[in-house]
Amino acid sequence: KITFFFCYAEDARVEVNQVTNSVLSLNDEWEGLYRIIVKDWHSFGTQSKTDGVQEVVYNDAIVKSDFAVFIINKQFGEKTIEEFHLVIERLKRRCLKPKICVFIKNNDYVNTNKIWFNDYSKYLTYLVFDNTIEIYEDIRKKIDQIIKRDMIIAIKSHNHYSSLRLQKLSTLFPNIYAEILTEQKTHKAFELIKIEELRHLNVDSLKSSPKLKISRTNKGIR
Repeated sequence: KITFFFCYAEDARVEVNQVTNSVLSLNDEWEGLYRIIVKDWHSFGTQSKTDGVQEVVYNDAIVKSDFAVFIINKQFGEKTIEEFHLVIERLKRRCLKPKICVFIKNNDYVNTNKIWFNDYSKYLTYLVFDNTIEIYEDIRKKIDQIIKRDMIIAIKSHNHYSSLRLQKLSTLFPNIYAEILTEQKTHKAFELIKIEELRHLNVDSLKSSPKLKISRTNKGIR
């Protein structure tokens, strides 16, 4: 499964609904190989606005997500700021989850919002969007990276289960599989070029290099 936690103020509710609907529709295409889960504060009912739930259940769901997605329209809600600092602190500690995605709507407030996020440029990049298709496309690229990673693991595993999974993945995601094969060929070609260059190196030129010294007591070059 791949879990997204959406963080936003109420004025971005329309954009969030559009994006979540698009992302969740992928579940119908993937034949059970992957399952997209989407959460936000509404997932926890009205109690999610209380401090107790925010500190225990709500924040725990955020940090266990694969992606924390911030969609900013005009303003930040108080809870959105808390969510943001929670994720940033984990990034500062180099935690693997959640990865942060920030999308800022291109409107009269965009420059002010960009300035706010610029203070955290060490930990994130943001996308200024005009429509939610741009958000979906960016999220889809991140999902594809996860699928690509899983395919590479399956290729390297060399067991029956991995072979079956790779067969299903390559059928469902042929473009990603083709990209991996191309990268493998390029890498192998690069390695062959390096080997060929080493074969043609002149040993005398190595001995005469001021940075290399032949040891009389030990074999090899040091």
